Amino acid sequence: MDKDFASVVSEFSSWGVTLQLVRTSTYYNPYTSGVSPSEVVYDVQAIVFDYTNKQEGSTTKPNTLIQTGDKQVYLIPNIDVTRVDPTTDFIVINGRRHKIVAAKSVDPTQSSPYYFELFVRV
Repeated sequence: MDKDFASVVSEFSSWGVTLQLVRTSTYYNPYTSGVSPSEVVYDVQAIVFDYTNKQEGSTTKPNTLIQTGDKQVYLIPNIDVTRVDPTTDFIVINGRRHKIVAAKSVDPTQSSPYYFELFVRV
């Protein structure tokens, strides 16, 4: 195991919490002749931060799309979660489903990501 990756795993183990990543999809249901939704839930290790507003009382960060309640989530990949897709995935934090607005893979080795940086919104 790469030394840097081991360090990342150690930090997530120390400071991280277990969250759920919900992956949604649809499939053709021949019994109803329609499309049915499907969800699969994965437990993932993550570190969650609130975005802070520079101006107290403001509901958004000036000149950005960040809103009150938005969160920054650092998620470590596991055997089931090797990618994050903002169009189909959601994160559950404290029982509330958060939409993934943007996802960035941090992959310095270009072989497998060390972690994902997510921008999420209720």
